[in-house]
Amino acid sequence: MAEAAEKGISNCPLCAVGHDSNKTKIWKLNEMDADHVTAWSKGGSTDVNNCQMLCKTHVTTQPIFILNALVLLYNLEIEHNLK
Repeated sequence: MAEAAEKGISNCPLCAVGHDSNKTKIWKLNEMDADHVTAWSKGGSTDVNNCQMLCKTHVTTQPIFILNALVLLYNLEIEHNLK
């Protein structure tokens, strides 16, 4: 966090390249989640060399998160229709 603050950029790499008010925001650790740089589903390893910390907004916009949410909604809809 200190390095990002010194550079005047966000400690979330996706916020840092954005164009909104979060471009320079320093997120607290509890406002962030770890994410794979190369997706696990594409062979990315789960270790420190393939990890990046993203703000919770950007973690939830990653394609795998969206896919998992859609599958959950689909399953809930099927379950609801079976009752």
